[in-house]
Amino acid sequence: MKPPGAIYLDHHATTPLDPRVLEAMMPFFREQFWNPSSDHVYGVVVELAVETARSQVAKAINAKPSEIFFTAGATESNNFVIKGVADHFREQRPHVITTCIEHKCILRACTYVRERGAKVTILPVSRDGIVSVSEIKNAIRENTVLVSVMHGNNEIGSINPITAIGALCRERGILFHTDAAQTFGKIPIDVEACHIDMLSASGHKFYGPKGVGFVFVNQAATSLITPLLHGGGQERGMRSGTLNVPAIIGLGESAKLAYDRLEQDFWHCLMLRDTLYKQLNARIPGMLLNGPAIEDIEPGTTFETAIKNLKRLPHNLHVTLTGVDVAAVRRRIKSKLAISSGSACSSTSLEPSYVLKAIGRTDTEASSSLRMGIGRFTTREEIDAAANILASAVHETLVSGSRM
Repeated sequence: MKPPGAIYLDHHATTPLDPRVLEAMMPFFREQFWNPSSDHVYGVVVELAVETARSQVAKAINAKPSEIFFTAGATESNNFVIKGVADHFREQRPHVITTCIEHKCILRACTYVRERGAKVTILPVSRDGIVSVSEIKNAIRENTVLVSVMHGNNEIGSINPITAIGALCRERGILFHTDAAQTFGKIPIDVEACHIDMLSASGHKFYGPKGVGFVFVNQAATSLITPLLHGGGQERGMRSGTLNVPAIIGLGESAKLAYDRLEQDFWHCLMLRDTLYKQLNARIPGMLLNGPAIEDIEPGTTFETAIKNLKRLPHNLHVTLTGVDVAAVRRRIKSKLAISSGSACSSTSLEPSYVLKAIGRTDTEASSSLRMGIGRFTTREEIDAAANILASAVHETLVSGSRM
């Protein structure tokens, strides 16, 4: 149960299930419970529903439905890509390129394949958290088979130049994968225009259910990846296992809603994020912004122009509170405001964020940082209240003498 009055600003970690998504899912928990692999009439009915969901996901990224494979989420999808490509090219001692601020499932999958003979290059990023295309170009070797670069970072919101990276990889005949867990449904993605060969995403990041996601693998690349799971041959042999039909239906519906509402949600989150930043920046002395700058959007700016110049996710705010004991601040706001000190996947770790350290923050600065994420259902009233709660907590902490 949500604590009374608590304001939820942790939409990078997970998003609420959109009521329309739940409504679409419910019949498949009850009346239409059948297995889509069954060769009777009931199986065909559910199979058609699954294929509709597949088409909904494909449309959102300009892919073919046959290029969408359902998984348990982006972690599985990312492991599938890294391990599957490395295994396919294992006789060549393959070389993989990635960056130092990827999600841990990418970095740990890269460690796994390196321990089994692959070569891995982990590139640095700028102080804004963006990888240089020239760094990737210089890192390419004769045996480079895969470049994996996240689209948007889950902590500091930096957006990588995936169109330029994809063009470089396509020119060199190298597979290009992007982890789009934080960008699918938030900003436009066109796998054709961006020359993306493989893409991963999780349903619960865009108002769908947890425990389901997908991997896009373009038609030309399907023969260049070894499946992780073997069994009944579901998903055309790429991902065996009985399909989680209710979750897949929810994934499709949430993808459709995200596609239909893309511009509306973008402006909603961007404006609220900018308002929150301005209020906090005015009230908290010495606050540092982590990641790309937040710049004022000129009145009348079109969606296309805003996207073209975008360097930061519209829903992301990540700040360092210099000289403030953030642990003490979090204790003060615990029952009032749900925000994060970093990635939810790493929140139990006592180590400073490796992402913040990669962009030049000290251990002390990294430990004094907070991440806030705006969502589809966040209101202006909640933003005003959140700014007041956090600024007041910082002031009270400083007055009490709790400094870093």
